[in-house]
Parts: sequence; C-alpha cells; structure tokens
Amino acid sequence: MNKHLFDGRDNLVKRAVAKFTAVYTYVNDNTVPWAVGQRMLNMMNWTDFTSDLRTLVDDAYAAVDTLCDNWDSVWRNDLARIHQIGMAKGNPDLAKESDYPDVDDLRGRFNIDVQYMPIPKVDDFDPRFGMSDAEKSSLQRQLDDVQASASTHVIQQMIKPLAEAVKKLSIPIGKDGSVFRDSLIDNMVEVSTRMDRVCLSDDPLIRQQITELNTLAVKLASGKEIIRHSPNARTQAKNDIEVLMKRMQGIV
Repeated sequence: MNKHLFDGRDNLVKRAVAKFTAVYTYVNDNTVPWAVGQRMLNMMNWTDFTSDLRTLVDDAYAAVDTLCDNWDSVWRNDLARIHQIGMAKGNPDLAKESDYPDVDDLRGRFNIDVQYMPIPKVDDFDPRFGMSDAEKSSLQRQLDDVQASASTHVIQQMIKPLAEAVKKLSIPIGKDGSVFRDSLIDNMVEVSTRMDRVCLSDDPLIRQQITELNTLAVKLASGKEIIRHSPNARTQAKNDIEVLMKRMQGIV
C-alpha cells in the first residue's frame, strides 16, 4: 500500500520545499543553459540577479529553520494521520516512525550551493600554455555551439506564451475554455522583459524578436478588455500573435 507523507499543501514541509523550488525556478528563469547543472548569467543583470537570489535563499533557509524548530510535532502529527489511514484500511503497521528522519538529518537534506565562474574565451589562454591552433578552433566551436543553444533557448521561451495565447484565442467567445484571463497577455509581457535581461546574444535577429514580442505584448496589454469581449479583436490578436510565433519558429 502506498502512503504519502505530509499530504496536502499547507504544512511546514511543503512550505519549505516550495521555497527551495522558488530558488530553482528563479535561477532557471533568469539564466540560459550552459551544461548539466550549469547556467549562464548575463552580467548586465548581475546586481539584480544576485540581490533577488540572496533574498530567495534566505527565505528558503528560514523556512527550514521553522520546520526544524517544529519538527517533533510535525512528524508526530503526520505519523498519527498515517496511523488513522492504516487502521481504516486494515493495515495497522502502515505508520512507521522510521519513515521520518531526525532533525539533523532533515536539515542536511536542504542545501543550496551557487557558484559563479567566468565563461572562458579563446584569447584568455596564455600562448605559453602551448594551445595549438586546432585546439583553439575546437574550443571556439564549443563556445559558438553554446551561444547558439542559448539563443535557441531564448526563442523557445518566447514561443511558449505565444502558442498558449493562440490556442486560447482560437476558441470562440462563449465556448468551453474561451474565458480570457489577463495572465495570457501578462505572460507575454513578462517573458519579453525577462528574455531581454537574460539574452547573451549579439545577433540582431534574436534581439529583433525580443523587441517585436515586447511591442506586440504591450500593445495587446493596453487592449485587454476589448480582446476579452470582442470576437473581432480576439481574432486580430490571435492573428498578430500567430504571425510572430511562426516567424520565431522559423529561427529555431
């Protein structure tokens, strides 16, 4: 029989986990991929990123402190809950104290380690190291591949809210699933602003897509109420979004 410890959302365990998830999400949202476990940060966003991240990390560890301070009552209450479930299902051995770690073990399961390193450039290597031209070319190709991958990531992040908006706005007003919420457009504004901060590319084509998304999103944001109630405005908005989305899809 399966059992779910600390079931539900409103408990100190889930709150602590949610705070750590918020750190992970923030880092992923405000950086682009480099390698497994490594992300690239636009240095122009360094001050805001590190300041916001410190706040989120402090909040996460504060949630762990609260959880650990109350751990004895937290795990005992959950053990009692599991015991009641086991008794109701004819399995009195379902609840086990061994399922719950001691407080020191618990604290050790929560950890955040963020390290910052500069991205190497071919010119950074001293000629005295003896790097051959072939090795330099290989390193440059790797760096170029990472740059291309980062640009693709930016475009894909922008396509997501566009695709969702097209899907939603394609449903006629009054039909199931047609309810228009501000977040549909707000998400487009948010991702265009965030990708402008995150983007590492100097490619004018990538920058142009970010600018065009922001321009369109701001325009749509100013007409939310019209889009909400007018079939014609909704169709026009869908068409405009679709044109931009297909242009972005042609890049990746």
